[in-house]
Amino acid sequence: MLMSEETYSKFSAARLETAPTGHPSLKRSHYCGALRLTDAGASAQLNGWVQRRRDHGGVIFVDLRDRTGITQVVFDPQIDATAHERASAVRSEFVLNVSGTVREREPGEHLFHLEDARYESTNLLVWSVRSSDGEVLFQSDTREEEDITLSPELRARFAEVDKKYTLSDELKVAVREPGTRWLLTDVENNRTYEFVLQAPRERGNDLLFASARLETASSMPGEEKGLVLNVYQGTVNPELATGEIELAVDSLSILNTAKTPPFPVEDDMEVAEDIRMQYRFVDLRRPTMQATLAMRHKAALAARNYMNENGFLEIETPILMNSTPEGARDVLVPSRHYPGKFYALPQSPQQFKQILMMSGVDRYFQIARCFRDEDTRADRQLEFTQLDIEMSFAGVDDVLEVTEGLMKRIFEEAGGIPVETPFRRLPYHESMARFGTDKPDTRFGMELTDVGDVMVDSDFQVFTRALASGGQVKAIAVPSGADFSRKDIDDLTKFVGIYRAKGLAWVKVITDGADGDSKAGGFSSGIVKFFKPGQLETAQERTGAQPGDIMFFVADKANVVADALGNLRTHLARKLNLIDETRYNFLWIVDYPLFEWNAEENRYEPFHHLFTGATEETVGLLDTDPGKVQSQHYDLVCNGYELCSGSVRIHRWEIQQRVFDILRISPEDVKNRFGYFIDALEYGTPPHAGIAPGLDRIVMLMRNEENIREVIAFPKSQQGLCPLTHAPSVVTGEQLEELSIRVDAPPVGADA
Repeated sequence: MLMSEETYSKFSAARLETAPTGHPSLKRSHYCGALRLTDAGASAQLNGWVQRRRDHGGVIFVDLRDRTGITQVVFDPQIDATAHERASAVRSEFVLNVSGTVREREPGEHLFHLEDARYESTNLLVWSVRSSDGEVLFQSDTREEEDITLSPELRARFAEVDKKYTLSDELKVAVREPGTRWLLTDVENNRTYEFVLQAPRERGNDLLFASARLETASSMPGEEKGLVLNVYQGTVNPELATGEIELAVDSLSILNTAKTPPFPVEDDMEVAEDIRMQYRFVDLRRPTMQATLAMRHKAALAARNYMNENGFLEIETPILMNSTPEGARDVLVPSRHYPGKFYALPQSPQQFKQILMMSGVDRYFQIARCFRDEDTRADRQLEFTQLDIEMSFAGVDDVLEVTEGLMKRIFEEAGGIPVETPFRRLPYHESMARFGTDKPDTRFGMELTDVGDVMVDSDFQVFTRALASGGQVKAIAVPSGADFSRKDIDDLTKFVGIYRAKGLAWVKVITDGADGDSKAGGFSSGIVKFFKPGQLETAQERTGAQPGDIMFFVADKANVVADALGNLRTHLARKLNLIDETRYNFLWIVDYPLFEWNAEENRYEPFHHLFTGATEETVGLLDTDPGKVQSQHYDLVCNGYELCSGSVRIHRWEIQQRVFDILRISPEDVKNRFGYFIDALEYGTPPHAGIAPGLDRIVMLMRNEENIREVIAFPKSQQGLCPLTHAPSVVTGEQLEELSIRVDAPPVGADA
């Protein structure tokens, strides 16, 4: 259910107050997911789509769906013949307006009965139903739904009449009428049954409710004998929040018909992604997509409320701006008024939010649309949404504290996921050493272990050559990996090759006497003979490998080792189901370098962006040893995904100028690209810092999705196309002429 009961009731009341009288109105009284057993007897008016239609011997049942859920509506000719006749034309995805009376779902087929049953109660909470010989058939000590155990006699009768299903051990019972009616739910088989205690009639086999019994049931405690326990097939749907009721329709309006949809509007269906995106207006009707959109709304609302409570102002920044070098390609927009010149769509509002700090805003935020012309992947899109934040007179700890509170607010309010603060902090170099990445998934072990010092004098030349050239040898221990076949290992060798590793060495840890191609001291592998006594034992001790595990080794340059083993670690954890999907491990990665060396171009590049500040302890190294300058940058990581990045900014011109000099950005380029920003920097800039959580990735994590396209209403495909609107598209010659643009390349892509 996507709305609280309180929200439903308030919304429904407002609808009822404003609905005009006289003729049928489109204004509903309830959403389809709102009605409950407590509404039985009330009138209701619903709007929605037809999920499915069933005709049972003249009575037509329709599951009516909107974004909140489903209500079963019933068209009975004895209630309204006109509505029933119209309903015969209804098909899947027709849009309906119905009104009628809410009623409790009646019991289904009578299955069996037990005579001479008795009801015993010491109070309305503690009761039991017994057979004629005193055996407890079922009992409870609560009015609420609870687990229950049925007697062997009852189970035997169920087995006689319902041979298709065997009652599971996961049974629950709920009191419908004290001393009279109970609802039994077989949770595992998703079936319901109704138990009804009745006084027998003197004549005939038609066992009906005895009104006198219903009246006396509420006066117990006590004991009543000579009753009949009737068991009926249940019609309650335990999968629906509205499953205990239905709407008996007395008025139907078919608001619109529909073509047969290209795929069912259901979850857990297998449909090609391009078809889903082409018919996104159908795909978004599915319950899981509606739940995702609702969660995304709640996340944005929680963020806005939190930022407002903490003194932040929401301020919009331009979408059309100048092109700046921020790593990825800009998305360019040609200017009609200035031929040959282009706007760029913002990769982030970086410069503008810093200018807002220079302008005295103090605390700024914005749910910003951002654009980067880069290849799409599972967690990246050409256009994305981030919660942009900037704070004046703030340092690292200030930003981290605000962000932790923000994550707690979003995850708990939008996702119902508890979050503990403060988050753990891990230095960048330690993260790379232990996990091979600066966005580690810490929900499982298998950490990278350096064994280079142990293997330096081994006879295995793959290791010794890598170490001699300044490389590394690292290993991971994979639980139960000794069961891997040669084909499994060959496949993993190909996998690490994707990350430039030249090979994957392996050693299985076995018990003495186990079968293997070769074994020495509990190890099995074709390379065991190349190691001196104690070397593999030390590797086993460091990695924590146990008998039955396998150790994988990669020897290469440090970045290749990290990339290959880090990705292999995650790949195997998923393959072997080592990850607890219910956990959310938040982690700050801190203490990044300010620059990284580009060996091909023989120059420094910013590790993140041009405006990241250095630590007070290392800023003095800008003139002497830039490679050792440490930045005040920080990344927030959760379950292997980077949720946001941020930093303390440079607020003094002389420091910013030294950074430009180190990066070899000429004064002319500085003036052309950042002139306005540099001017502002010299007019009294306060110390400031910021961060930008990615809303798409946050929702993706909360929804436990692996692809960011699942949490965006209208995403681009993996090829950067929009199958729904066919963007990008060819434009007319007149449009190009207005922009002073001539296209020589042949059209390719969506509508070529």
